[in-house]
Amino acid sequence: QQADRLDVLMDGMTGLKETRASEKAAATSQLYHFSLTLMVALVVGITFHEFMHAYVADQLGDHRPRAMGRVSLNPTDHIDPIGAIFFLIAGFGWGKPVQVNPYALRPGRFGMAYVAVAGPLANVVVASVAAVAFRSVVLAGAADGPDDFVWQLLFAIVQFNVILGLFNLLPIPPLDGYNLVLPFLPPNIALQVQRYAPYGVM
Repeated sequence: QQADRLDVLMDGMTGLKETRASEKAAATSQLYHFSLTLMVALVVGITFHEFMHAYVADQLGDHRPRAMGRVSLNPTDHIDPIGAIFFLIAGFGWGKPVQVNPYALRPGRFGMAYVAVAGPLANVVVASVAAVAFRSVVLAGAADGPDDFVWQLLFAIVQFNVILGLFNLLPIPPLDGYNLVLPFLPPNIALQVQRYAPYGVM
């Protein structure tokens, strides 16, 4: 009887170890999927955001972004390593800013507003496309719910791009919202606001 009890105890311990190992593997897999989906969403969002800044500036007459290689969908042209790390750790960060000469833009002072709004609009478009794909995948039963990688990836792209687009519309320098609002202010007020721009927060 003691031998039988010992066998039962050993079997129980073995089963417990296997359960813990299985739970640990599942947690590791979930963390890997979460990190991967977040990185993909970050790369997609920032790449399209900065590309559209550069593209619109180029179309409006400032060709410096093109000369600097920014009219490109290559993520390495737009991702700032430190800004990306901040995104992953703190939930906020930045890409490589597109250098734009507002005096080379058409139509005058409003050109910069068009360049500024292009980034957030790009994020809205990306989020919309990903949302349609997400809905289609769910309706087709191609994803098994929140634990499915495709479900997580599309959801992350939608969420990140919505947040990135809305955050950049805040009228605080150096965010896009600042350059979007500035041309619509009376010149004397715009000049006063520009004096405080260097003290704006990211």
